[in-house]
Amino acid sequence: MFVSVIDLQIGQGDADTLLSRIESDLVPIYQDAEGFVAYFGVKQSDTSVETIRIFEDEESIEAAVEATKEKTDQIIQDLNLTPSEHASADATIAVIAGKAATRSKYRASKSQEGRMELG
Repeated sequence: MFVSVIDLQIGQGDADTLLSRIESDLVPIYQDAEGFVAYFGVKQSDTSVETIRIFEDEESIEAAVEATKEKTDQIIQDLNLTPSEHASADATIAVIAGKAATRSKYRASKSQEGRMELG
């Protein structure tokens, strides 16, 4: 598996707008891409979103990124996005626990031990 994680700072608009644009403009293209596994968008604040894209291999994600380039560039321009952190790597993905849901909203808060709690 290949994972790409990007933290995005929003200069114009808000996180809900960005997540809606990702869902409407980019996700349909990614879902049809060879090697696609998952795409997550995590709202960290009103002006910050983390995206996590998982593909079977690096070549597949690179092809998908190229296929979405025009729409991605438009979203970047419209919302004045600035990536603050980016990591990509081969990874082993293990689902420890989870609920399968489409566009479900979970509120996460960091506990004192540093774990994430859903509620």
